[in-house]
Formats: sequence, structure tokens, C-alpha cells
Amino acid sequence: MKDEDRRRLRDAFNDAITNGGPALDVFIEGMYDVHGHPMTRRKLLERTRDNEMFYEYVDCSIREGRTTIEKVINGINPPRP
Repeated sequence: MKDEDRRRLRDAFNDAITNGGPALDVFIEGMYDVHGHPMTRRKLLERTRDNEMFYEYVDCSIREGRTTIEKVINGINPPRP
């Protein structure tokens, strides 16, 4: 994955985390972190942003033509009207 694409993905995560408001702090039913603590949407976004395997999966999906960097970015942080 190009450094620019990785940066764009991280920026999308950071924007979603910063501007997601209180809805991001709601617990995801049935989902827990490795320590057994309830997982929030904010934690999930932060952990995904920091997980190298996520970037490898996205890179593979793009190379195989299953998605584009723009689709992934819009999935993380949809455009606001």
C-alpha cells in the first residue's frame, strides 16, 4: 500500500473518531476487548486504525479489484452533506 493511501485511511479514522460524537461511546452489544471490557465504537475504530493487518487486508482487496481506497475511506467516514 502506498504511504499516501495509508495516510488517507488513518486520516479518515481520525476524522471519524474526532467528529463521531457521543454515539461512538455506546457499547457494542456482545463485543469485548482482549481484557474482557465492553467494546465501544470509538475503541473499535481506534484499534482498527492501529492494526497493521487491516491495512494488509485493504491492500490485498484493492489489488484483487474487490474495492477501491475511496470506497474504504467512505466506509470508515462517510461524506457529510
